Amino acid sequence: MVPFTYYGDLVGVTSLYSVDPKLGYEALDGFYNTVFNSLSSYMDEHQDVKVCMFSDSMVMYGDDASSALKELQLVYLKLIHTKKLLLRGAMVSGKIDFDPRFTIETFQKHLPKGTELVRAVALESKHKGSRLLVENELAGNLLNEVKSWRTVSGYVDNILGQPVIGIDDIRRRIIQAPEGFAYEYLYFWQTDRIVDRNVHDERFVKERLVEIGKYPRKDVALHYSETISLHNRSRDREKYTKKELGVSE
Repeated sequence: MVPFTYYGDLVGVTSLYSVDPKLGYEALDGFYNTVFNSLSSYMDEHQDVKVCMFSDSMVMYGDDASSALKELQLVYLKLIHTKKLLLRGAMVSGKIDFDPRFTIETFQKHLPKGTELVRAVALESKHKGSRLLVENELAGNLLNEVKSWRTVSGYVDNILGQPVIGIDDIRRRIIQAPEGFAYEYLYFWQTDRIVDRNVHDERFVKERLVEIGKYPRKDVALHYSETISLHNRSRDREKYTKKELGVSE
């Protein structure tokens, strides 16, 4: 297992509060409820996993990055499909730990010992769009059995993998980010764990992102265009991989 720390925050909540505080509150309420409902069963089965939420941000850490990526995929998809919310985050290697401090009931201290949270926040902040970035070191650990997959050309040249890795393995969804200094998780690559297939209507999602992205100011619109690009990368790699492996759509 590979220990991890994930940090993420919602895109555009500040703008919602500036328009109408009630809209901002409703967005955060949907964010909190979706994350809790999506992760609670998983956390019951994985006592090592902890989640902290504050304002429009969340921190998740534990001992198994592979299983956490699967769960975060569902969080991202449910947020974007059912709540129309864009989550942007990054996962790094290493499990955050806190320095024990003297506290009282009304004054809690959570001082991180290592650099995990700082690295996750820094990586997340460098990118636009609803993305799930994966730190280079963590990607290397996860792709250890198929080192060639750390490059796009290596994946194409050795698509079966050695050993052969199944179509639903999360490692097939890890790819070099276009920016070049990190990896990303292609969470739009479909999963059978989405219970309501009507919720996972890719055409609806893409069309909606395109339409909404026409109207905000440029820095906000960029989040939508980058999310659309991620959607395209996810679907292109999924279709190519299934074709090469002889798996029907």
